[in-house]
Amino acid sequence: TQVPVSAVGSFELRDEEGYQYPWTTIPNAPAAALNGTVGPGGKLAGSLAYEVTAGKRYLLHYSGLLFSTDAAIIELGEL
Repeated sequence: TQVPVSAVGSFELRDEEGYQYPWTTIPNAPAAALNGTVGPGGKLAGSLAYEVTAGKRYLLHYSGLLFSTDAAIIELGEL
C-alpha cells in the first residue's frame, strides 16, 4: 500500500516547549521538497526546511496520514 508523503502535511517541527515552527522554502535548495508516495520498504528523498531559533532543542513529528493523531517523533537535538 502506497502512503502519501507531504513536506507540508506530513511533518511538524516543535521545540521542547511544544511551540510549532512554520515550514518554509529555500530558493535553489539542493533537493526538492519531500513530496510523493512510498510503500513498505521504499525510499523517498527530498528536503524539509523550517525557520527556527538557534540554541533550542527540536522534535520532528511525522504522521503518514492526514488528520491522524499517531506520529513518529524524531529528536533532532539542539540546532
